[in-house]
Amino acid sequence: MSGNSANICSLFGMVARCFRFRSPSCGSIDASSCGQNKQSRSFLDKVLAQGVEFDILGQSYYPKWHGTLGDLKSNLTDLVGRYKQDVMLVEYSVPNIRQINDTVHGLPSGKGLGTFIWEPTRWEGPALFDGKGNTKPEIDVYAEMANEYGLLKLKGEEP
Repeated sequence: MSGNSANICSLFGMVARCFRFRSPSCGSIDASSCGQNKQSRSFLDKVLAQGVEFDILGQSYYPKWHGTLGDLKSNLTDLVGRYKQDVMLVEYSVPNIRQINDTVHGLPSGKGLGTFIWEPTRWEGPALFDGKGNTKPEIDVYAEMANEYGLLKLKGEEP
């Protein structure tokens, strides 16, 4: 392992220990953000070989750099089968909101925890907010998905 990789692993380990010390119930994320399977596995194997403990595998997905939705599904499915940690998509852009979230929430053994959209106001594809900060219709899919995934009930529905 190169000096830089060892330093990064050491830093990750210290950060994870600090989080656990300050808030024992707080989980830590390894946000490798590779989005590509070969690079993700290489990075994770190095981090784990250095004894870094973390609770969640963080990944990014942008079709421009990480391939098709099929590539995303293959990568995440391999990672949840290979490592004990759950997976979270820590950044993605607006196009394919539904398909991306269905992929993450459909991972084997319920190991897909959720997603975080990156820059919903002006990234590639349709924005979720207009120039005045008002929501656009594209945002409605989140409430629908949360309901379908059993995360919350829509307004007016019985609990």
